[in-house]
Formats: sequence, structure tokens, C-alpha cells
Amino acid sequence: MTESIGALGILAQLGGDAYEDALQRFHRRWKDEALVMNKWFAVQTGAPGRETLSRMAELAAHPLFSIKNPNRVRALYGAFAHGNQVRFNDASGQGYELVANAVIEIDSFNPQVASRLLGAFESWRILEPQRRGLAEAALRRVLAKKAISRDVFEIATKILGEEAAEVAA
Repeated sequence: MTESIGALGILAQLGGDAYEDALQRFHRRWKDEALVMNKWFAVQTGAPGRETLSRMAELAAHPLFSIKNPNRVRALYGAFAHGNQVRFNDASGQGYELVANAVIEIDSFNPQVASRLLGAFESWRILEPQRRGLAEAALRRVLAKKAISRDVFEIATKILGEEAAEVAA
């Protein structure tokens, strides 16, 4: 399995038919092994290709994915937000929106996982102006959510700065 996931990770960087074939073979071989399938999800969300953004929705709808399973959330959204800086910081802002949407959904039943995921926005201030504005908008949307947990509120206001805490209070 270690060699297979390593090869899959290399193919993920390249994309193409060989990668897609390897994904299918890996899935068929390991679909009944939960921990191994977490790696399968993570490899796909770490791929730098443009298709990763659309693949995120497909993976979130995959029968083996559950938003209520913290390990699957970390494998899908955590690996994407913390490990795929190319697509998380996509100029379209889609990466920020994907993660903000996940944080909002997860916060209602697992604030600790949601707040940890939100930590991916920590370096938003160093981004170029367009991306910085999109990241800030996603953060403010999370902060504006009604019934936000203390965990997510604390991380969002810390990341946005003191002015956010004053406005939210």
C-alpha cells in the first residue's frame, strides 16, 4: 500500500489518464480499508491541477465520504486547505469558498474540527490584494453565521484581527 500511495501521489502531480486509471485501481483494491481510503481522498485534494476544485464536490458526494467523520473531513478538506496551496489560493476564490462552506456546515456538530480547518486562512494577510480580499470575504462570511460556535468565533476573530472581534461583539 505504501508504494501504491506514493506512486499515486506522484501521478496526482502530473494528472492525466495514468493518474485516473491508478485512482480507480487503488479504489477497487482498498475501498474496504477506511484508513487507506483517507489517503486516497487526501491524494486527490492535494493535486495541483485545475480539476481539483471540481473534484472536491465529487469527493464530498462520494459514498465513502461523510462530513460527520472527522478523519474523512481532514482527508478531504484539511488536506486541501492545508496542503494544496495552489488550489486553496486559486485566483477565483473557489478554494476559500469550499473551505468556508465546509467550516459553516461542520461547526454545527463539530466545532473543534471546524475551527482547525478554519486555521488554513491564517496567512491571508500576506496574499496579493485580489486573493486577500476573497479570503477575507470568506472569513467574514463564516464569522457572520448565526449560532457560530465559540471555537470558530475565536479562530475567525483571531485570524481577522482585533477589529473583527469588536465588530462581532
